[in-house]
Amino acid sequence: MPHWTENIDLAPSSNYYHWLKDTESLTKKIKQQCTNHFSVKLLSQSEQIAYQDEYKRLALNPREKVIVREVVLYCGDIPWVFARTIIPLTSLSGEAAQLSNLNTKPLGEVLFSSPQTTRKMIEIADLKNSDLLFQQAIQCLKNKPAHLWARRTLFLFYNKPLLVNEIFLPQCGKN
Repeated sequence: MPHWTENIDLAPSSNYYHWLKDTESLTKKIKQQCTNHFSVKLLSQSEQIAYQDEYKRLALNPREKVIVREVVLYCGDIPWVFARTIIPLTSLSGEAAQLSNLNTKPLGEVLFSSPQTTRKMIEIADLKNSDLLFQQAIQCLKNKPAHLWARRTLFLFYNKPLLVNEIFLPQCGKN
């Protein structure tokens, strides 16, 4: 299981430091830096069992149903970010129900265009080969790195929680 920390300064030498500490929309930042076509590939979205640390961060009962959405953000044909979003089923009502129909629309565009979005916290982790998130993130890579930097953010969208994990792939930010 990854060691998540709110101390972003633990990664000062990382090439991803500026990505990890940024509090704006990751989608917007990638679009600004990507000189090729930006796209989102939906890998899966379904009711699943979340990881233990995800349930704990969301303060959910481990048997509570959640939607797990996994996507890869691309710059041209190069994968930059693997994202895994955990949305409790109880969060999918009212205005927040739109989160269940995103398909290839970036989640960041929805969250950051709404004044009803609050970022509660950011944590970072240096993922290793033994971490499940690492194993999922490298599925789209030809060359497998030794580790990957990740951040996760607890958001409230219309006062309903969701957890967004963003794993920065080796080519992120390199055109």
